[in-house]
Amino acid sequence: NLRGLGPDATLTLLNGRRLSYDGFSQAVDISAIPLAAIDQVQVVTDGASAIYGSDAVGGVANVLLKRDVKGVTASALYGGATSGGLERRQSSLTMGDTWSSGGVLAALQYDDTQDIDVSDRSYTGGLRQPYSLYPASRQWSAVVSLHQALGERVEASLDVTGADRRTQSWISYP
Repeated sequence: NLRGLGPDATLTLLNGRRLSYDGFSQAVDISAIPLAAIDQVQVVTDGASAIYGSDAVGGVANVLLKRDVKGVTASALYGGATSGGLERRQSSLTMGDTWSSGGVLAALQYDDTQDIDVSDRSYTGGLRQPYSLYPASRQWSAVVSLHQALGERVEASLDVTGADRRTQSWISYP
């Protein structure tokens, strides 16, 4: 949502190639890319519709994946809000290998976020129970990236992403 024009006015690229829109909105859900697989994000905040078309009126965000990953890396994160609720668990596994003319990267990430219930906050006494202020969610996301040189000037590459997100409704019943 660059320059406040809405998410459909910003073009999102993965390694320089367009990502498809999700099924619910005219936008790209970049949370489907595990953080451990991202090398950098390049952002063009000026309108780039002359180059990329009307999708890029607000600008362009290019997510670049790590390329020369060798070995396996695992990480875990745990946190929560000080007032209760919103407990978060995240774990990821990244692995890759390289050879003289190419390489492969695979990353998997799991996120589990607890909801914030009305009873978790003192300022929500007027709201009726049961009600969640922030819904709980679980998400699996994965990416596989392969690149192979086919000569001095030609390279074949394949980037595959996938995600499965489950979100509870705003009203939660115990």
